[in-house]
Amino acid sequence: MHILLVLLAILGTALYLTYRLGFSHGNGRNFADDTHAPLRKRDWQDQHLQKPIDTLADPRKAAIVLMLETAKADGEMTQTQRSKVLHLSAHYFEINRNNASDMIASASFITRSLTDIHNVIGRVVRPLQENLSPKERRDCIKMMYEVANADGNPSPNQIQLIGRVKDLLLR
Repeated sequence: MHILLVLLAILGTALYLTYRLGFSHGNGRNFADDTHAPLRKRDWQDQHLQKPIDTLADPRKAAIVLMLETAKADGEMTQTQRSKVLHLSAHYFEINRNNASDMIASASFITRSLTDIHNVIGRVVRPLQENLSPKERRDCIKMMYEVANADGNPSPNQIQLIGRVKDLLLR
């Protein structure tokens, strides 16, 4: 009896493996494709489990994140500041207002998860350091100042944030 059970187990295993390897009826999976499935799954999980700030690579989006954080340095962003960010994005990046609005929405998603910009400022500034010329870096600082001045004089928190970015970008 136990020999019969062992034979049935071997037969069942053979049928299962035949099916999994794609040899049954020509419509099974291709084994060569399945060998990469765990790698693709891990890459997908790594990409989607990252914090949005860690995926920031576009210097234009990084500049918008800095402008948004400058606007929110003392609380909620005002409509004047929001309009200023939209105008500056469209002007400096030479894109239409719809594309600028889309980039701002994408950057807003990134800033939504930030609790304190000062803890991640290096990660935000990195794409700017790597991809911008000295003039473009100065333009980024200028944009932050313009956002800070949108509702009057900049606050001490805004000046501190701009100063920290300035130190990182212009060293």
